[in-house]
This record gives sequence, structure tokens and C-alpha cells, in this order.
Amino acid sequence: TLNSQIRPDGVTFGKLNVKILLNLSKKEGFVWDYNKLTALGILGLLSIFLIWVLISKTKEIVKPQPTEVVQQPAVQTETQTENPEESTISKDILKIQILNGTGKVGLAAELKGQLTSAGYQSFEVGNSEEPQKVDTEMRVKENLPQIVRDDIVQLLEETFENIAITFQSADTGFDIVIVTGKLK
Repeated sequence: TLNSQIRPDGVTFGKLNVKILLNLSKKEGFVWDYNKLTALGILGLLSIFLIWVLISKTKEIVKPQPTEVVQQPAVQTETQTENPEESTISKDILKIQILNGTGKVGLAAELKGQLTSAGYQSFEVGNSEEPQKVDTEMRVKENLPQIVRDDIVQLLEETFENIAITFQSADTGFDIVIVTGKLK
């Protein structure tokens, strides 16, 4: 319980002194009774509570709501669109260098015959400076269409064990450089 005293010069709640203005125009002075102070305190607390509720509700209204992202499954179509560059490239204009990296005499010439049968026409054949290659290397220009790369790799896989495809780091004067490796 809180001890309170009401006096003409103020109100005391325990150790808390509250000064209340006196009405000096009247002889008897202005005195607050306990009921008026209780009602005033409750009204003040109620006002603070209402302000707090209004501020809380305003923040909830303004707070952005998270949006739900729904991913649609990818629709696969049966028709594939081809890159016009890939479908219009002519095999006879590609410059291909074939280097024998196995040491087997005539292997580069044999590969040239297979590529000629597949429609390729422009070749240079020779021996690699690094004989005894294990992997067959196919170095291509970056802008070489994927369809051409796939066509030559398929042909190489018929004869050679491992095929490593890389992009040419410098301009060699050829669209494709093939260094033969270990046979199947």
C-alpha cells in the first residue's frame, strides 16, 4: 500500500512530494482530495496507454509485408531454337590444323581423311613438338559454334581415348587445332 497524505501545500506519496498550486484568491485555499488525484492519475495512465496503442498500430500498418515468391516449373518445349550462326556456318571454310602427338606415322593424315569425309576441307597436317601425348587436345576459337565443336568431338571419340577441349589463348591462324593423343 502506498501511504499518501493530502495537505494544502501539496500531496505526499511515500517519499515523493507533489506540489499543487494553491488558489490564493480564496481564503480557505485549494485542496485536492484523494479521489480527485486517483482519477487524474488513472486518466493520465489511460492517455499514455492509448497513445502507445495508436503508435504500435501505426507501425504495423506501415510495416512492409513480406512477399511470397512462387517459382513456376520450367516449361519444356519439344522444338529447339537454333542459333542462326551455328546453322549457317560452312564446314569448308574452317581452317583446321592437325598435329600428330602420338609418334605413330601417318596418324594426322588418317584423321584428315576422316574430317574430309565429314565435310571439312581446309587443313594443315604436321607433327607435334610434344610427342607421346596421352589426351587428344582440341583447341578452338571462342566464337566457334557449339554444333561444330560437338561434330568434331564425336568424330574424334571414335578413334581416340580422351579428348580435352580448350579455347585458344592466342590467334594461331586456325579455327581449330587438334593434337592427337592415345588411340582407343
